[in-house]
Amino acid sequence: MTPQPGDIIAFLSPIAGKRKYHLHLGTDEHGAVLVFLFINSRSRGADLVLENSDLPMLPPNATGESCVGLSLLLRVRPERLAALQPQTMGSIGAALAARIARAAAQSPALTSAEKALAQRLLAAIR
Repeated sequence: MTPQPGDIIAFLSPIAGKRKYHLHLGTDEHGAVLVFLFINSRSRGADLVLENSDLPMLPPNATGESCVGLSLLLRVRPERLAALQPQTMGSIGAALAARIARAAAQSPALTSAEKALAQRLLAAIR
C-alpha cells in the first residue's frame, strides 16, 4: 500500500498497542520516508482541534472532536508501514490541509525544519 498525501491512515501503534489514525503528509526531503501527523480524540497540547464533522471518514467519538497532533512529525519507512496493517480511511482536501498548515506554522513544539517540511507537504495536498 502506498498512501497518497492527504490520506487518513489507520495503522497499528506499537506504543499504544492499538490502531491509531494518522494524516499522511507525503515523503521527507529525501523521498525515502513517509511523514505523518497523529490524529487523537483528545488534545495533548500542541494540537489543532477539529469537529468530528471535519473528518467524516473517522468514527465519531464521545468528545465530538478530533485533534491533529502538531508536536512532532512521525516518520515511517514504507516497509515498516506495510507491517503495521495500514488501512486508508479517506482523505482530506486542500482547504483542511491549508488550515492544518496555518496551525503547524504556529506550533511551539515543531522545529523550524519540521514546520517548513509540514508547510511544503500540506501545500501540495489538493
